Amino acid sequence: MRERFKKIPSSWMWTGALYTALLLYVAIATSNQRGFIFDDPFIFFRYARNLASGHGWVYNVGQSGADAATSPLFVVILAIAYKLGFGLIAMSRLSFIAGLAACACLTHATLARLGHWWAGAVSALLLASSPWLFITRGMETTLFLGVLSLCVYLWVIGSGYGLGMALATLVLVRPDGIVFVVLIVGATWIVDRHCPSRALVAGGVIAGLWAVYAYLTIGRFLPNTLSAKVAQGRSGLFGSGPIFVKGLWQVPQAYRFGTVEAMVAVLGIAGLAIAWWRKELRLTLGVVAASVFVVTAIYAVLNVPFYPWYYAPLAYLLALSAGIAIEEIGTRMMAVNVGWVAVPATLTVFLVLIGLRSTPAGPPRPGYMEAAAWIDHHTAQTSTIAASEIGILGWQTNHPMDDYLGLLTANAVPPMEHDDMTWWVNGLRPDYWMTTVVPNPIDIQVLESPWFNSVFRKVYRNSTVIVYKRIGLAPNS
Repeated sequence: MRERFKKIPSSWMWTGALYTALLLYVAIATSNQRGFIFDDPFIFFRYARNLASGHGWVYNVGQSGADAATSPLFVVILAIAYKLGFGLIAMSRLSFIAGLAACACLTHATLARLGHWWAGAVSALLLASSPWLFITRGMETTLFLGVLSLCVYLWVIGSGYGLGMALATLVLVRPDGIVFVVLIVGATWIVDRHCPSRALVAGGVIAGLWAVYAYLTIGRFLPNTLSAKVAQGRSGLFGSGPIFVKGLWQVPQAYRFGTVEAMVAVLGIAGLAIAWWRKELRLTLGVVAASVFVVTAIYAVLNVPFYPWYYAPLAYLLALSAGIAIEEIGTRMMAVNVGWVAVPATLTVFLVLIGLRSTPAGPPRPGYMEAAAWIDHHTAQTSTIAASEIGILGWQTNHPMDDYLGLLTANAVPPMEHDDMTWWVNGLRPDYWMTTVVPNPIDIQVLESPWFNSVFRKVYRNSTVIVYKRIGLAPNS
């Protein structure tokens, strides 16, 4: 495989300067609170804290349940950091910076190795400034993309053992990675005409070690939240029709970065077409694109809700291929007049700046923090709390949490599939319930039930959320 690839044409001084700039950019942007923080990262934090504190792989101490931590390796990394005395929020920020910077730099290194240094530079800049990736801050998303870009780079340079270890790690960061494993290993086998035994052995060792640890600690090899996500999609609570496909434009519109992502998408599609006609790019880009399309198609067929991080591999692919398109524009314009190289350079700067400007900013939602503080000071530690968003509330308190969206409670799946979101009032019998001031589709069935005032009494409210105390049971429920 190595014979197909060209050596890096530019000096290491320029490459080092680029990588330094990418790291500084991501670090500064993250430190300035660029990127919306969802409720979900705090689920990881509570798992990690309980694991590091000796309570095991559980969300509620002393209670077994579904494994809602969709990234096993991320939880382990956070737990080790917590055990060593590091703050979990700070560690997740560091993981985000390291993952996104590594993804950008390794993407450049891969394209440079294939003879497209400038395409790699543009792709790296687009990745480092992507608002779609920045809104996943706190999640395992950029860790996944960093390891994915490492897998692609190791594959390109012909690594054996390293590639196998990286591919196994990818699956532990997110189970979606199994698609990339199958296609990369399969492509290697076909192109090299022999089994990539070194990669399989190294990956098998990592998988075996994890299997032993997971069996002893968790009781299962990988998370089991997919059934809950599928049930959420079928429930109608997140909309009707192909909701995951609709998310391709609804997510950018909701977070106001539709313009930059639309431009990157157009360039990315053009870049994929160009890569098909470039012998040195065809295999690598073809396998990466096929893997991303398979992952995206699986989510589309399952019709899961449009959580932004599910689209991250697609955002990565489009930024990667957009760099190829912009490099092609520059090459063609330089053939006419060297001064016209200012056009692709200006386009790149424009996309980076508009990406930065379009990235939402803000810390975790303060209303949730205030409600959690009130619950800690005004309720017994054994009181159970129900909420549709359990992350921040669970992290800020040590109360047992009741989750009626199926992440922690397996028996939530059947009623949710049938759009019954009142079952939990009697089925779980929480002591308190937190919901949003502006009713959301998930909780509105309970709020509009005729028996609501005889079952719940408001005990706390701020600008964001309301906390109710349960004072009775719902009739005939």
